[in-house]
Amino acid sequence: MKEIALKYTAYNLWANRLFADVLLSLPNEVVEKNLKGSFGSMRATAEHIWVAEHIWLQRLLMAEKVGPPNENFPGNFETVCQAWIACSEAYLHFTEKIFDDRGLLHEFHYHNIAGEQQKSSVWECLLHVANHGSFHRGQLVNYFRQSGVKTIPTTDFMAYCHSKK
Repeated sequence: MKEIALKYTAYNLWANRLFADVLLSLPNEVVEKNLKGSFGSMRATAEHIWVAEHIWLQRLLMAEKVGPPNENFPGNFETVCQAWIACSEAYLHFTEKIFDDRGLLHEFHYHNIAGEQQKSSVWECLLHVANHGSFHRGQLVNYFRQSGVKTIPTTDFMAYCHSKK
């Protein structure tokens, strides 16, 4: 089970890096343009992925106060992408430190965004974060196509697996 969790967290980091590289290569007006999707712009979508990863990581680390890292965030988009990638790296480091499957089966308690008490296992959280990122990277692909981006990274899980062989 740990091998699967490690592979998923490494995959998530790999895919996020590829997307951050593309996003940072685009002019600011393209990244900020409202394209009428779930979060409107490429920047807002990338920020959403980062915010969700950050919140789930804080829950896993049993932080006393969990909140979005972009509230009153003074950084520019490059700083957002750096923070996003650092958060994805932290997931990988967190997973690497798990001693055995008992750590992945451990259930932690938290309050969801609606304030309701919840509990989840570590492995569920790790897979959720990777799947959540995949979903929103798919939205970014759509934004890239709408904006005429020619080089769109392939970030299927199998592409990651083959890139590591």
